[in-house]
Amino acid sequence: FCPMNTRVKSLAKPKLILAKAEKLIAHKGFAATSIREIAKEAAVNIAMISYYFGSKEKLLENLLQTRMEEKQEYVKQIISDPKINEWQKFEKIIDGYVENVKNNQDFFHIMVSLQLTTKNKRILSFIRNFRFVYLNLFESLIVAGNRNKIFTKHPDVIMLQATLTGTIFFALKSKALYKLYKKNYQPEQEYDEVYFSDIKKNLKSIMKALVGYEAQ
Repeated sequence: FCPMNTRVKSLAKPKLILAKAEKLIAHKGFAATSIREIAKEAAVNIAMISYYFGSKEKLLENLLQTRMEEKQEYVKQIISDPKINEWQKFEKIIDGYVENVKNNQDFFHIMVSLQLTTKNKRILSFIRNFRFVYLNLFESLIVAGNRNKIFTKHPDVIMLQATLTGTIFFALKSKALYKLYKKNYQPEQEYDEVYFSDIKKNLKSIMKALVGYEAQ
């Protein structure tokens, strides 16, 4: 018999390890981050990381899978919502995506870095399959929007995804530069609220033009 609080602690340990690993990898890079450092930050021994994940590579794969599945589930729920039209679904997806980036900046720094540097075939496969799921979801949304006469255009879904993710990733990587350019001395959290709100507005304006949506 395993008491409830013991089971909760057991489930919490992998999440804690992933959270500490995420922060270290975002700031130091995957190659420069050691299992020993992750164990120290998470206040666990190295054997526990091996027990839960097996290796540093498997830990990273687990982190990617966890974050990606959370995002995909969110988008699937929006697309299957019968109470809102296709443009409203796009708006909710953009809002959720940008909020996700704002609240998980470490993870998205890792994603950008991995796509540029990693040669790990399993990790590249994770990222590729994740993007394929999004391409299919966006395509189904565009088709439905045209069928229901919400949209007047059918953009190339690859270019649409590239515009959406490319804009967000570039804005994230350039945030400090733009803050300096604008001579903005607000605390980071206050600046983020304005900055990411502007990203949402900009993306919605671009998406309207791409899908040919005009307010009824």
